[in-house]
Amino acid sequence: MRIDGGVSIPVREADGRDVISVALLKKSMDAMKVSGEDMKKLLEQSVNPNLGKHIDIKI
Repeated sequence: MRIDGGVSIPVREADGRDVISVALLKKSMDAMKVSGEDMKKLLEQSVNPNLGKHIDIKI
């Protein structure tokens, strides 16, 4: 890593792994948030237990 003034600081291997771990954790959390929102929608739709019990068919 290069900092102003020409000073070079080596990036440790662990820092790279930490960055990758944080990125994977963020992706996982985003996926769980979407899954939670989808589950909430499904639960809201299932509040009416009579919905879909009867089908009207005309021939």
